[in-house]
Amino acid sequence: PRDKPLPLSFAQQRLWFLQQLEPESAAYNMPAAVRLEGALDVAALKQTFVMLAARHETLRTTFREQGGAPEQVIAAKADIALPLTDLSALPPAQREAEARRIAAAEAARPFDLAAGPLLRARLLKLAADEHMLLVNMHHIISDGWSMSIFTREFAACYRAVAEGHDAGLPPLVLQYADFAAWQRQWLADGELDKQLAYWKEQLGGAQPVLELPADRARPPLQSGRGAVHRWVIGESMTSGVQQLCRAQGSTLFMTLLAAFQVLLHRLSGQGDIRVGVPNANRNRIETENMIGFFVNTQVMRAQVDTRQPFAHLLVQVKDAALGAQAHQDLPFEQLVEALQPERDLSHSPLFQAMFNLMQDDGAARIELPGLVLSPVTGDDGTTHFDLSLDVVERQGRLEAALSYSTDLFDPASVQRFAAYYTNLLQAVVAAPGTSVGHLPMLDADEYRLLTKDWANGEAVPTSLPLLHQSFEAQAVATPDAIALVYEDEEISYAALNVRANRLAHHLIASGIGAEARVGIRMERGPDMIVAILATLKAGGAYVPLDPNYPQERLAFMMEDASIALLLDGPVACQGQPAHNPGVAVHGAQLAYVMYTSGSTGKPKGVAMIHAAVAAHAAVARGFNSLQPHDRVLQFSTFSFDGFVEQLFPALTCGAAVVLRGPVLWDSEELYQRILRHRITAADFTTAYWFQVVQDWAVQGAREFGALRQVSIGGEAMPPEGLKAWRAAGLSHVGLLNTYGPTEAAVAAMSLDCAAYVQYRLPHPVQMPIGRALGGRAIYLLDADKNPVPIGAAGELCIGGALLARGYHGRPELTAERFIPDPFGEEGARLYRTGDLARWKIDGEIEYLGRIDHQVKIRGFRIELPEIEAALLAHPAVREAIVLVREDRPGDKRLVAYLTAQGQAPEMDNLRRHLASGLPDYMVPSAFVLLEVMPMNPNGKLDRKALPAPAYGSGEEQVAPRNDAE
Repeated sequence: PRDKPLPLSFAQQRLWFLQQLEPESAAYNMPAAVRLEGALDVAALKQTFVMLAARHETLRTTFREQGGAPEQVIAAKADIALPLTDLSALPPAQREAEARRIAAAEAARPFDLAAGPLLRARLLKLAADEHMLLVNMHHIISDGWSMSIFTREFAACYRAVAEGHDAGLPPLVLQYADFAAWQRQWLADGELDKQLAYWKEQLGGAQPVLELPADRARPPLQSGRGAVHRWVIGESMTSGVQQLCRAQGSTLFMTLLAAFQVLLHRLSGQGDIRVGVPNANRNRIETENMIGFFVNTQVMRAQVDTRQPFAHLLVQVKDAALGAQAHQDLPFEQLVEALQPERDLSHSPLFQAMFNLMQDDGAARIELPGLVLSPVTGDDGTTHFDLSLDVVERQGRLEAALSYSTDLFDPASVQRFAAYYTNLLQAVVAAPGTSVGHLPMLDADEYRLLTKDWANGEAVPTSLPLLHQSFEAQAVATPDAIALVYEDEEISYAALNVRANRLAHHLIASGIGAEARVGIRMERGPDMIVAILATLKAGGAYVPLDPNYPQERLAFMMEDASIALLLDGPVACQGQPAHNPGVAVHGAQLAYVMYTSGSTGKPKGVAMIHAAVAAHAAVARGFNSLQPHDRVLQFSTFSFDGFVEQLFPALTCGAAVVLRGPVLWDSEELYQRILRHRITAADFTTAYWFQVVQDWAVQGAREFGALRQVSIGGEAMPPEGLKAWRAAGLSHVGLLNTYGPTEAAVAAMSLDCAAYVQYRLPHPVQMPIGRALGGRAIYLLDADKNPVPIGAAGELCIGGALLARGYHGRPELTAERFIPDPFGEEGARLYRTGDLARWKIDGEIEYLGRIDHQVKIRGFRIELPEIEAALLAHPAVREAIVLVREDRPGDKRLVAYLTAQGQAPEMDNLRRHLASGLPDYMVPSAFVLLEVMPMNPNGKLDRKALPAPAYGSGEEQVAPRNDAE
């Protein structure tokens, strides 16, 4: 009975609830604009709307809440207003612009579901014989099929009124409210359980979110703001796609969808790709001519294996499409309720990308008595999903449109996505047997950009004097110049060279020769520098051994490196010759073996060759603009690769090195030392820099003497530090953000932060890490070693001649991480860093995080499994997970989550256990004891559910700060 409130269909109910969340949103509007050319009968036009509203109950339906549930209320009649705005007096160009402005405003005006009407119309007069009709319906009473019905019946009713005859429309046996009631009863009779079982099996438990390469972070609430990019896929390629369909036994829908899923995979790097597909859901003859919200949404899932040929993926997509067609009646709303994905208003549930192959209805132009109707194409400024691809075949070619969220994407990015899709179609037409991971997606220009123009740093001479040779030459050129400053002691180049020569002759006499490893376990001071130079002069390779490391760790490193000789203090060498030893050393020989954290629970030694570090010293002299008059602060710990960059570039160009002692300076001490030692250039780990500049900013701007440049690196640079940098009075000092792993001879990339410091560029969410430095090539690659497109995440790989030899004594690991360079000359290698990064549109690179569990804290590279392995070695620990938390801005901490094996471990005891085998920077700052580890529905650890430590409570154990900071 129509005099009583009626139930909503499941689709209507979901839209009603969504609209309650954002009552002012126009995301569910369905606007259309039509140009009317000829003699318009306005009275007939008004009567047409009256007839349509009388025929279709949905056009006079409103909605209300009763007892917490929505109901639809059907009015006996609907009075649809048709306001007229006369723009005919305006000049033609201004008139058209104003008409489109009004159309856009009307399209964006929200509906009130309770007050109605949910169909609005407005007429714009452009000239005596030209009008524009604006029609807008809320999606809750209409869908795409309904709009076609509306257009067809609108023409029939107008013609009937204008010519004075019956419209001849067949009577409607049922109305939409009848369908809503039937749908609920039908599902209640058992069909719901049957179809749910199928979809649950298809979609599984976890519902991944598609992470496309967005230009901006996803907002916490979808705004519905969107835009459209349209393009045409030409007749030749359209014909090729159709031939492929026939050859593979698939439909056009299946082939286009499969190509779209490949695109989403290549953009996101995810293998589980879910795409929403609309289904008209009018499989009964009674519903064919109803206006209402019938459309249903199905989730098409593809498990993309990059090794499988596209033809095999197409079979998978075909099976999924046929299965979906056989189970098409389950309302999407019921599926969401059954699967219960994690609710998040920042994205749509179950899928974030949509695909639709639309029918060409041929209704581009309609002729009426004295009047011609033609659609006005445009962008209504809304979207429901991150990305939606609509394709229609028209006149022998495919016309495509990508709708996108403007909260996430810029137009240029979406234009590239469209080009990638076209390129993929061309590739599968040419060779459907090509594996998905090797389908060419980038065009030639972008491929060259990512593998040549942006990838390569400046060329570096292939033959350079080695480090000790350049130092020796400098000692001859400027013997009296100061080479080393330590506290109140100043040592000239000549004096430092003599001390190093005497020790080198002693080492040679002790049997040290080519590539013999010399362990140096000394406190910071001039003797440590002498030991390094002497080892290089003797032809050996030094192994830095921090005396603050646990004895167990030092013992492992010495054994693993096969130490031939250990220097753990000054050696009396007065009787040894003072001249240069003149040992023949070539560039491929080892210069040092430096140990970093290992994923297997043991540290691994990076074997660096002379030629690479000599070349980097030359590169570093360039990007630091070092001159003989400079005074360079040597700040980092001996066992950190930044030590190399802070020492040798200065000693090979005649500058002075100011060596910090073993005690870490606080911010005030650092400031005083900069003034006292007239330091001109310095290099810090990011965490230490962030701490001191914030302290300096609190004290206000002041002079920093001769300081002209600071480099930072070791972990991601917080943009918030730039504000403090300016507040401290350092805007005139150059600031470089550097990046580089130990395996690539220290810094491999650099960003000049001047544009950000001087406000010429807005602060990004995360500072870029810049571009390749000299002698390197930087590539961002997917799992199949393809260059990832601009904006997409890929593994950062480093090529060029400045790579380490590999890992000492670890040939398997070396082969895994140092791979053949597919873009370089024969025999060239790439180092796989394990870091995720992406290209920005300007050619700079932005660091995104780690692929594995390796992290950086206070400049130290740490692999979390090594800490977890040490924790699990404690008898009271059953499970252990370690991660990095940043619960306070700029304050990254290692946190260990534990479950106990029997009696809970004492935290002090646990910390002592870790400290016996790990350096203190690898000891977590906090320990959190849990009853059980949180799991997600797949039975995997739910890292997001791990609680924040109660900093300051008994759960926290704060590790002392290490001098590497």
